[in-house]
Amino acid sequence: LAGATIAAHRQALQLARRWRRKDLMRKGKLFSVGWPRWRTLAAWLFVATACGAKKDIVDRDRALVEALAPEGHKLESLTGELADGVRALRDGELEEAKAALERYQEKHPGSAMAAYHLGLCALQADQPTLAQNQFQRAVDNDPKLHAALCHLGALYLAQGEDVAALRVLDQAFALAPDDVRVLANLGAARARRGLWSEALEAYQAANKIAPSHGTLLYDTALVWMLRQQWQPALELLEQALTIRPFFGQAWAAKVACLHGLGELVAAEAAAQEGLDTVPLPEAELHLAYARVLVHQ
Repeated sequence: LAGATIAAHRQALQLARRWRRKDLMRKGKLFSVGWPRWRTLAAWLFVATACGAKKDIVDRDRALVEALAPEGHKLESLTGELADGVRALRDGELEEAKAALERYQEKHPGSAMAAYHLGLCALQADQPTLAQNQFQRAVDNDPKLHAALCHLGALYLAQGEDVAALRVLDQAFALAPDDVRVLANLGAARARRGLWSEALEAYQAANKIAPSHGTLLYDTALVWMLRQQWQPALELLEQALTIRPFFGQAWAAKVACLHGLGELVAAEAAAQEGLDTVPLPEAELHLAYARVLVHQ
């Protein structure tokens, strides 16, 4: 966002908080400004302690299931140090996996599976550059290894290289049109390039495969919102919040959809419900609430 836009959002948020404070004081839900400061601090500490249990709430989706590799690359068909490395990686033994895979790669430099799983090791070790190099090596060794193409595309997306991401994800899609992670990343890449209809097509296909995935529903809703199609976006967000009730960004998007539909009372109610539900609400939810109050 530009500096002027950020400043406008801050001003709106401050105004919303001021109005909210007056509203609560009028309803007898907030103490007056003259309340001693030490009591205010004590009250905040009490609230923070009371909310501590909420912070333990886990708000995330299950990992999307992908077809990791084409036939002929299943774990059962692997042998020796390659099988040991893959098995260790799946068991969470990262160092053991890396050592076995590196030994195998040194003896078999043309192995796509060794490079692919070393790329997974690098991802888990938070080494995206090394991971990208290994996934590219895997693709060079086996151009049909769509899982490596998928991870490569995701890394390009994270780096903002949208053209490269779309190129490799299109290749992955041609090889595995029913792989949900390929579809999800392809939807993101198409949306980045402004290909809204194509992005929706990919996301909707992914939603059919994984219909109870909150993030996928949210990402699909965002594309509808970019097209100012508020009603279909709202329906998807309500589904996402049924699955993940503590999904703060989805609450913010729901408020924005209701705002876009002109339903300001419902938008304010949704914002208040989101703030009451989410243990640590994101700034987006506060800003969405502020925009609603400013336009009332």
